[in-house]
Amino acid sequence: MLIREAKAADVPEIVAILNADTLTNPSSWRIEPETEADREGWLESRRATRHPVLVAEEDGRVLGFASCGPFRPFDAWAGVVEHSIYLHRDAQGLGLGKRLLPTLMRAIADAGFTHVAAVIDSANEPSLRLHRNFGFEDIGRMNGVGKKPSGILDADFLLYDLKKLDRDRAERDERDQNRSGQ
Repeated sequence: MLIREAKAADVPEIVAILNADTLTNPSSWRIEPETEADREGWLESRRATRHPVLVAEEDGRVLGFASCGPFRPFDAWAGVVEHSIYLHRDAQGLGLGKRLLPTLMRAIADAGFTHVAAVIDSANEPSLRLHRNFGFEDIGRMNGVGKKPSGILDADFLLYDLKKLDRDRAERDERDQNRSGQ
């Protein structure tokens, strides 16, 4: 599995992953599918503002992508980004999110940002578990704020201070090593 920076040639596969999630995942906050032109502009704007966009590729096929963008449009929030991870349905449940998240977090830190926000549907337990295990802290919940044809969504807000990145990685590595040594 190769995790690398996204390029323009990845846009069709990114759009396919995103739109499949939009149409089939009740935890998705999107309602309308996107076009390749939408995502081409998005990728260009992310590059121009140093917001990382990564893809996970295997055998030339994009199986997932991870990205970040501004959390709020006000100057004082410039150090805070909100991130997203989307996986092809064939790659879900295989641990790809566990590989993409730390790589994305390192890229975000290297780009000079200070904090990463996660806004996750409160019913999306796999994503919440992934983020909490990584060291994200729960900072609040907004009930009933997502309105979709399929129902109402609650949003959990989590935050990660990138100053903790290396310390948390060492603790996770030690914890994983202890588990495998048992």
